[in-house]
Amino acid sequence: MAIEEPRINVALTTNSGCASILIRRSDADDSAPGEPMRWVSWQLGAIERAGYMAACERIGNAVLRLLHQPHAALFAQHPLLAPPDELSNSTG
Repeated sequence: MAIEEPRINVALTTNSGCASILIRRSDADDSAPGEPMRWVSWQLGAIERAGYMAACERIGNAVLRLLHQPHAALFAQHPLLAPPDELSNSTG
């Protein structure tokens, strides 16, 4: 099966001397106001306070949510990987 667009990019960036992690869907530049989130960024200093495992959970959550939006049909085959708000909407 071919990988479909959009894709997720994860990068470390610096701005004004502050390091951040940027998670961005490849179609982020095409988004219009009011559309679902297509990128997130957190300063490493801010997420460091919660520790490694909390950062992994936050980053993984963002990646799966960003992938779920354009690939809902693919994720429908794996419902336990749906974001919690989507899971409660489909079972409630």
